Amino acid sequence: SGREVKIPFTQFETGQTRDRYFDFVCQPMFDASIILDGIFIHAVDLTDRVESRRALEASQDRLRLAHEAALMGTWEWDGVSNTRTLSPELHRMFGTDPNWDGETINRVWVARVHPADWPRVSEVLAESVESGATELEYRYVHPERGQRVFYTKGRGMTGSAQLVGVVLDVTETKTAAREVREQRDRFEFAADAANI
Repeated sequence: SGREVKIPFTQFETGQTRDRYFDFVCQPMFDASIILDGIFIHAVDLTDRVESRRALEASQDRLRLAHEAALMGTWEWDGVSNTRTLSPELHRMFGTDPNWDGETINRVWVARVHPADWPRVSEVLAESVESGATELEYRYVHPERGQRVFYTKGRGMTGSAQLVGVVLDVTETKTAAREVREQRDRFEFAADAANI
């Protein structure tokens, strides 16, 4: 027997050889004298399914790499079962373990949201249940990377109690904007002091 075995297959119409993927079972067939009379072969062509799955896997790999490069993670929240699904990159951003149960992940995440930001985060999350959309920016204290600034945006899926969204790490952007603002303030102070 074999599963998803790649076999070069020549098409009679075109004469072209193309790799095809088959599940197959071979079984000996015996006559009444228990002498081998032939071999029964049952094969199922799975080429379309295998190629579709591989294309999906390649697409998921590209998406994962894009998420890592963009410091972006994705999440899904099911309002009926009150369960969350986080992408691997989002677990890295939050410093959580995907093997933890949902309650532990939520408890750790809440504890790491900056205390000054928690009231607003809590309010926006509660509103998102009613509105079917969420958008906010908050500070988060990562156990190894220190304080980060996250921007999240999500919306409800049509005909579903499910919200899906993204989280972006905008720490560097915020830091750069603050530095530009501080430089401008210093320049304006110096210009005012010199009557320029």
